[in-house]
Amino acid sequence: MSLSELMSADISRRIRSNNVEENTSVAAEKAHSYGLIDAETLKNMTDGRVTKGDLRAAKQVVYMLERQGVKKNSEVTDVAHGLVKAVTQQLNTQSILETIVENFKDGLKR
Repeated sequence: MSLSELMSADISRRIRSNNVEENTSVAAEKAHSYGLIDAETLKNMTDGRVTKGDLRAAKQVVYMLERQGVKKNSEVTDVAHGLVKAVTQQLNTQSILETIVENFKDGLKR
């Protein structure tokens, strides 16, 4: 692969990464406004990188709504599923090194 191809691939990854970071922020803020996640979880999800812990927290919201018997395809379940999707997409877009570093930093905070 040539240098220009490598640079182009890196730029494409950064553009995708910025879009998914924005999607995660919007989804997390919406979930927070519905009372689905607390302020600390919101902060962790919107600090620029996500972790497997963030994904676990997003999935817990969906499980909690299911246990509470909240109707599927309601607005609140759509918000919860949107959060899981956004965090998953960002996690899949991040480099492995970014994810490892963020998992380590989040582990130190808890």
